[in-house]
This record gives sequence, structure tokens and C-alpha cells, in this order.
Amino acid sequence: MEPLCVAWSGILACCLYGQPQENATYVYGDHRTNPAHRAAVIKILTGRPDPRKLVKLEGHELIERVQDLKEVPWEHDAPAMDIMLAVLGKEITWVRKIDGGIQQGTVVREMNLGNKYFRVYESPPQSGQRVLSWNDAEGGFRTVRINSIIDVA
Repeated sequence: MEPLCVAWSGILACCLYGQPQENATYVYGDHRTNPAHRAAVIKILTGRPDPRKLVKLEGHELIERVQDLKEVPWEHDAPAMDIMLAVLGKEITWVRKIDGGIQQGTVVREMNLGNKYFRVYESPPQSGQRVLSWNDAEGGFRTVRINSIIDVA
């Protein structure tokens, strides 16, 4: 039987052989797995890749590679209000510049709407580097550079 092969942006390769499924391989960067059944394959194809599984790199190499997969609902020069509205009530994922670690946090609507600490501003002033500050779901205070955010879901 002919294999059914799907490729997506050069990141995802999934091949199904036979009926019922005999073999499937999912490759995402340096991550490789073999889903056991068609339901797992469909979940992979309809879901979003986990940026933490992209590469086994560290520091700046990881940041550069993950930045290529950035999916944020704003343009580079978007006004602060657009960015704040886009993240409100959502989980955001970013890359820590210091070690290339992937972090996630939730911008809880009830905790941040109207809160003076929920804002986008330049830091340091006049540097052109904008940051987002908010209270996260665990009750902690977060500040993240806008250009390090890679996903909003």
C-alpha cells in the first residue's frame, strides 16, 4: 500500500503505512517519536508543536532557532494596547535570554485588567526594548521582553 505522507513547514514529517496503521514517525526539530495509533497522529497534525522539543541546543543558538517559530498576534511595532489586549486571558510562552530556557505564564484577566502593573513599556528608557509586565496565575510578578515572546495561546 502507498504511504500517506504529510510535511508541514519543514518541521513536521508524519508517514502512515497500511490500513490499519503499521508505522508513523513524527519529527520536530531534534525531537522524534512514533505515535502508536492514528488518533495520536491526528492530534499531532491538528495541534501546535511544543517549542521546548524543538532542539537540544542551549543559550543563543536555541533562542535563534526558536525565534523562527514565533507565533504572536501582533506586529513588531504594534502599540502597547494591542499587545496587552492580545495577551489578556492567555498563556504566553517565551525564551529566557540568559539561558535559552522556555518559560510559560498565564496573564489572568481578573488579576490584570485595571492593574497598574499590567503594562508594556521601554526598559531601559529610550532603548527601544519593550517589556510586558503582569501578575501571573501563580500570584507572582513577571516581566518579559516583547521580542522574546514566541507564542500566545
